[in-house]
Amino acid sequence: MSLMVAGMLASVAGSLLALATTWVRERHRQRRLAEVIACLPKGSVYIDRADGVRVHVGSADSAAAAEPGDG
Repeated sequence: MSLMVAGMLASVAGSLLALATTWVRERHRQRRLAEVIACLPKGSVYIDRADGVRVHVGSADSAAAAEPGDG
């Protein structure tokens, strides 16, 4: 019985570790993305191929002007 409880505790601990690792990774990615976007001028388009993120900086009008044909 104690082995079963130990196994369940190990499973829960592993799940919590995976959740914490994912949270830290996502927080780092969001911080890096925010720093990059803060440096870009309005109307520019930022594409992060590693994360698969495409960001239009500025208003919808400036984004449409940055990419004719998509609007």
